[in-house]
Amino acid sequence: MKILVLLLLLTSSVYANTNQTCQSVMEDKWGYELDRFIGVASNYKQACINASNKCKIETARRGGQLFCRIDSNTNPPYPPINFSCSTYLKSIDGRYLRTYQGYSSTQVRACLISNQYCLNEISRMKRNRSYRGENCQTNNRGGFPDPGRDIITRSCLVNLVDPQYGTIGRYNATASGQRQRSQNIYERACSKAIQSCMIYKLPYQLCLKAL
Repeated sequence: MKILVLLLLLTSSVYANTNQTCQSVMEDKWGYELDRFIGVASNYKQACINASNKCKIETARRGGQLFCRIDSNTNPPYPPINFSCSTYLKSIDGRYLRTYQGYSSTQVRACLISNQYCLNEISRMKRNRSYRGENCQTNNRGGFPDPGRDIITRSCLVNLVDPQYGTIGRYNATASGQRQRSQNIYERACSKAIQSCMIYKLPYQLCLKAL
């Protein structure tokens, strides 16, 4: 009887060690990574299906333009999640309405993730016409936000200008990052907007940042 139990334990141990893992990455329309979902199965293909299903369910729950993709580097050990960050959804009069948590292997990435969760909620509120001037404020130390280190979002508007007809198109883009790098954040937003404009630009037309 003891030998039978030992054999069963060894068999289950070998089976557990043959399990494969796969990760599905949730991204927004600008390619920012928002979350990861791990699938486990006896083969890699099924593990990826499980991870993808988890991501799709969460994407549908959150709403907005979110996408899932399989991470091609999911068999190596996943980087340890050592950092967390909180983003607060605040009312126009400064009240804290909700908290969003981000986790990642770096502090900056954790804050970008939590900030994006909050921005997604604001986008949802705008679509539902329930937006009343709420904003996001991010803190990476716990407790109340530190205004000097929070994550901010900058937007940039680029006009497609035709020499004969004037402005014939407008392209807006946003970017997020730490407050002390606000100028770099603005330039990144403008770079995205210009890239969108260039798709439709003819050789004699111009893509110009709006003043």
